[in-house]
Amino acid sequence: MINSKEMKLVLLIVLWACLNLSGAHAFEVTTHGAITQKAWARFLAVDPDVLKRLGIRDTDDAFNTASYYDFRPTDGGNPLTRNALDFEGQKIKENLGGQPFSVSGWLMRGAIREDDDAASDDPSPKEDLNGDFHRVFSHFYDPVNNRGLTGLGRTLGATAADWALIPDAVTPAFPPFYIPKVDPTPQRFNNFNLATFHESLWRATTGLNQAGVQVAYTADDRNIYWATAFRSLGDILHLNQDMAQPQHTRNDSHAGAALTVLTGHKSVFERYVDARVTGILGFSTKDDNTSTANVAIGPQPVNFGNYPIPRFPRYADYWANSGQKGLANYSNSGFFSIGTLPGNSNYASPSTNIGAYPKKSETVTRWDGQLVLGGLLTSTLYIGSVFDNNEPVLGVATNVPLFAKSAWDEAAQGVSQVYAGITLTKSTYDAAMDLLLPRAVAYSAGLLQYAFRGSMEITPPAEQVYGIVDHSTIRQTDPLSGFEGFRTIKLKVRNTTPGGEAMTGGKLVAVAKFHRNGCYKDDLSGEFTQDAAGNLITPCPDYRTNIEEIVISTSVMDAAGTVLDTVSLDASTARQLTFTFANAIPINATDLFLQVVYRGTLGDEMDAVVVATKDLFEPTYLALLNATDQFLFNGRFVPTTDPVLLPIFDGNKDGVLDVAYQPTTLGINFGFQDSFAGAALGYINYLPPARFSRLALLTDRSPFNAPLSAFGLQSGSGFESVGIYGFGAQTNQVEPESGIFRVSPVEKVRGISGYYVLPFYYYYGTPSTGDVKTMPPLVDKTPFPVTSLTFR
Repeated sequence: MINSKEMKLVLLIVLWACLNLSGAHAFEVTTHGAITQKAWARFLAVDPDVLKRLGIRDTDDAFNTASYYDFRPTDGGNPLTRNALDFEGQKIKENLGGQPFSVSGWLMRGAIREDDDAASDDPSPKEDLNGDFHRVFSHFYDPVNNRGLTGLGRTLGATAADWALIPDAVTPAFPPFYIPKVDPTPQRFNNFNLATFHESLWRATTGLNQAGVQVAYTADDRNIYWATAFRSLGDILHLNQDMAQPQHTRNDSHAGAALTVLTGHKSVFERYVDARVTGILGFSTKDDNTSTANVAIGPQPVNFGNYPIPRFPRYADYWANSGQKGLANYSNSGFFSIGTLPGNSNYASPSTNIGAYPKKSETVTRWDGQLVLGGLLTSTLYIGSVFDNNEPVLGVATNVPLFAKSAWDEAAQGVSQVYAGITLTKSTYDAAMDLLLPRAVAYSAGLLQYAFRGSMEITPPAEQVYGIVDHSTIRQTDPLSGFEGFRTIKLKVRNTTPGGEAMTGGKLVAVAKFHRNGCYKDDLSGEFTQDAAGNLITPCPDYRTNIEEIVISTSVMDAAGTVLDTVSLDASTARQLTFTFANAIPINATDLFLQVVYRGTLGDEMDAVVVATKDLFEPTYLALLNATDQFLFNGRFVPTTDPVLLPIFDGNKDGVLDVAYQPTTLGINFGFQDSFAGAALGYINYLPPARFSRLALLTDRSPFNAPLSAFGLQSGSGFESVGIYGFGAQTNQVEPESGIFRVSPVEKVRGISGYYVLPFYYYYGTPSTGDVKTMPPLVDKTPFPVTSLTFR
């Protein structure tokens, strides 16, 4: 005779075997994909600029990769590279009509793969490089008792909220203690949780880990982290979507193997929902895990609804909160599951008092509408109300069939061995679907909003330029890999997060993303031009490199020049900051985007990552030319030594041009403000005749107003180009929306190239004809150094 200790051991072995044979999934994986797809569309409708803020585009291959990383940020280990598989790709493309490698495709991939399970009969891939395990054991959350899945007095998994949000949450080893000749699945952490999302987003944008060490060296590395970030966020969405399945919020295991009295019946609800989502006309409820569609159904579209997107101050609130407004609160208190029907006293809501429910009779039919026994049998539906604490306007759903009394099982296929009497039927499941699925979509959209709610505004500093360099000093000897250019970027940044959530004590880095003009030469002879018809002429095959590069700031200073270890950002006032770069933003950058990335406290979130992106004009080359060796006389340029000037400008008749009209050495103050007010950005103290200086600047404005003033001039003549001048900033980039490569062709004045060449010259009189003679090319085309730049 078996003793009680041996009996307990046998039961535990049976329980382990049953759960190991078939995982306790919530919604089937295609359903999770569909909910995620709808949620992403809902989210984009209310926040259409999110991808622009992040600096990414949603294409069929958004990140140019089919790989993602499997890693746990807190353990310091090296990420393991894993490849996307056809298992989830086919479901995304064939069942859901999505693109598997789009942004939403990576989200759906995570939502599908969160259900990976070690059970031998489970169709999910068996590829976990750290050992396959039962992820699904941590997909439960009972908000009444604040627990995950339990059985026989044992905790079998973390709560779904903890598994999504807490780095140290574990799925315990199973079986939970040693059983002879039984190899347990290992205790495991979640490598696709909130910590992974944050760390991957930070690495994707900055290439750094949280400690500031570079870990992503190439565009490919960063793109894999982008894929990992969205794949991890998809896993998080899955874990919240499970809260719309009452079996997962009422501790109702539903492995569906032998001895269902212990393991629970396979979830009819999940399989029925999935059949409707995928449009198939049947599903299986057999507990032998065959795929035979033993329950036929008629075509019936799924109503994903338009439930208002909820907003909460914490991630965890989307699962459950003190106001009973979380998704787990709603499904736990509003619905029965097949294992927690009246007669089960674990939950006070819905009421288990059968006598308190109004009743309604319905004819028993199979799920495809066929009559059972000629329509002679009837079932009794028990009608109740489902309360919604989150949405007062919706208030309460009335006349909802919550359970039934029938001699037939819940699938109406025969007399039930277990659930005869009080059960659930197609009518109760249809009613539950119409209420739960729209909320699953809306809560997922709310989580997406919360994850990307942080925003910052980047604006130029008082000088109205982000960067300026003396271009005459640049020697970009290798246009494909050199880093000569802008090592200082000045800007203003403001916290624009909706709701006024504070950004306090975080890391702040600036990132410049760019391609290159591989044809660049310091004399600008490698720039773009146009033919007579306006067609682009590219100077060499490498006119735009294929690979996107980044440079990252190494320090940040406030307006007083104090180096800051951490930064807090105000919602009311833009803060002026200066970033320095060890590797400069190249002078030949194309497709230039400036990003500011914050990592730190945002409201109640301790480790938020916020990205702001500004599309800058590419480095704009400005030439300042002392052209006083030429004289614009009645509309024609002539050398100041030309005898034609003597009769008019030789006042003392000594045969020499009067001094006021002789070539002049200029001094030039230059600024890039909207007026002469304020300090200049720099000056050229000495610029000889027939020489030029060249500046390069970064701006987000075009045309740009350039106040310039010349000093050291003799009097007695008119002088051109003193004042405020507008010029167009340079554009060399593939437009994000159209994919068209748009450029600003260079111009030439006296043989000097630039996107704007500003000559200083004397003038007298008015043109006698419409023809203005051009000035001859300069003999010395070496740029003259700028005396001082005060922009720091």
